[in-house]
Amino acid sequence: GSAAAPGANSDEAETLATPQPTPPPRTRRNRRRRYFDAPRPDARRGCRALFALLMGLSVWTGFWNGVALCLPAEVVACCASAEADPGPKQLVRAPWCVLAKVTLMALGTCGLWATRS
Repeated sequence: GSAAAPGANSDEAETLATPQPTPPPRTRRNRRRRYFDAPRPDARRGCRALFALLMGLSVWTGFWNGVALCLPAEVVACCASAEADPGPKQLVRAPWCVLAKVTLMALGTCGLWATRS
């Protein structure tokens, strides 16, 4: 095999023995932007982003407003005759009403499970 020269490891020992340069002191700016290099503020892009957020929130609110106010009223409209004359035969007089209420309860249960609330 190859024989190593007697002074071959002395370079490694000197490298390990020399102190490493210390990093620059952490300033507030270095710490804040360590992982995120933010772009310069731009009014046009900011207004566009704000407009997109407001439109998204409006659509989301309008959709759920329609679901919460209009859909149950339409689904439970079949219960008007049964609720006008309540009694033990309500199930027989309006089976669609019971089905509608059970369906809404099942959807609510699925929503509670899906959101873990």
